[in-house]
Amino acid sequence: MKKLLLVCLLAAFAVHASYAQKRTEIDLAAIKEAVKDTAYYNNLKREFFKLHTLPTQDLVNLFYGQAFQADYSPYDKLIWQPAIDKIMKKDGAMSALAMCFRLLEERPAYLPLLNYTINVAESAKIDKSLLVAMVMNKVKLLVLIRESGDGTIDSPLLVTSISDEHLLMEVMKLQNNSQALMEKDGRHYDMWEVTPNEMYKSDKIYFDINLPYPELSKLFPEDETSDKN
Repeated sequence: MKKLLLVCLLAAFAVHASYAQKRTEIDLAAIKEAVKDTAYYNNLKREFFKLHTLPTQDLVNLFYGQAFQADYSPYDKLIWQPAIDKIMKKDGAMSALAMCFRLLEERPAYLPLLNYTINVAESAKIDKSLLVAMVMNKVKLLVLIRESGDGTIDSPLLVTSISDEHLLMEVMKLQNNSQALMEKDGRHYDMWEVTPNEMYKSDKIYFDINLPYPELSKLFPEDETSDKN
């Protein structure tokens, strides 16, 4: 099953990546304004959680709109993952999956949680079609990130959590060799030195981390981690 999911994920992403020149405009000011409509945003969450297809702009608003929600917490994986791991060990995969679904219903586009839920669902041996549909939701979000820029410092890929970077590089089959937190013109970026491949030709890939950075800066003081340019 794991091999099937990996093939499904890579195949789906490769199809989308073949249109790498496509760019999806990410207007954060417009997204912030759109998701002030609580009923609208809750409906987006509900539809995505039910594995329904959303129009591109709605998907953009759902994913990047997370950063403007009161419960936005890009590093709380440190809290919920150990708790679910404990449930998995004590009560089994189905109990752990039930907890994942309860959390995911509130934050269906939070990639670290979605990815973790897929892994638990695989252990629980749920219906294959449901599992593949969840994987496709993950692909849709990763494609949004990939289409948010070209990966250069002038057109970085916009993420909502640092985990997004690792998930994207994994599906792009990029070997990361080193990482640096950088600042340019008052904005913050992660720069990874990578080994180029068919999906990405450069040896550097830049991520715009200005959405999760305020929380990151609390964990790692800027003067210890940044490379001022």
